[in-house]
Amino acid sequence: MSTTIAALLGALIGSSASIVTMIIQQRYQNKRELLKIAADLALQDYKRRFDLLKDNGEGRMPPISAFVHYQMQVLEHMSAGSFNPETIKSLSEEYEHILDAYASNTNERASAKKNK
Repeated sequence: MSTTIAALLGALIGSSASIVTMIIQQRYQNKRELLKIAADLALQDYKRRFDLLKDNGEGRMPPISAFVHYQMQVLEHMSAGSFNPETIKSLSEEYEHILDAYASNTNERASAKKNK
């Protein structure tokens, strides 16, 4: 009787480890797919902003990583079901802070080059 129980426990442990591994792999695969979609959306957003800035001749052009970060946040909220007006406002404010940080950094580097 004890060998039968040991065999059942061994099979249960083995199958549960396999299930946990599949769940972890699926989670990382979903994250990779979200990042790919975010990168595609960010590239389109980047191109659109670049064209607008080129036509208007003014504004700031942050690196594409800022666009990817924003789009990834949007997709994560959408997949979690927490994408609502408050989330949009919060993400937009965070995005503006990121753009301000890039603009500030660019201005500091330009000032440093002029002072050399």
